[in-house]
Amino acid sequence: MTDSSPKPVGYWAKQLDRLITDRFDRLITDVGITRRDWQILNLLAVRPNTRDGIERELAPFAHDGQTPIALTRLIDNGRVASTSGGLTLTESGRRAHSELTDRVGRIRDRTVHGIDDDRYRVTVATLAQMCANLE
Repeated sequence: MTDSSPKPVGYWAKQLDRLITDRFDRLITDVGITRRDWQILNLLAVRPNTRDGIERELAPFAHDGQTPIALTRLIDNGRVASTSGGLTLTESGRRAHSELTDRVGRIRDRTVHGIDDDRYRVTVATLAQMCANLE
């Protein structure tokens, strides 16, 4: 059922985030990974980082205090190594990241299905401007 009453952008932003998280949960929890875990693995797949660096980079997504908990979980389950040089993916973490990359791609593809590149760019630019206006 589609509700034809207009809803504000905040409603749609929260609804989209909830739906993305739900899809992530369905597709990746069998590997023992949450959406936040994936975000951390994805950052560390690019380069080593620090706890502070990860928290800074995920701050726009992480108003729930879950980043430190996710980091500890990933270290405890052997997917992330914490050394004096910072945080890096372990072999197990690299395998999990590699295995999940295709699944995450499917979520992203489904999210933008039926939206051409121009409309997508305008949508992202519009949301970015709204954020800039409020910062």
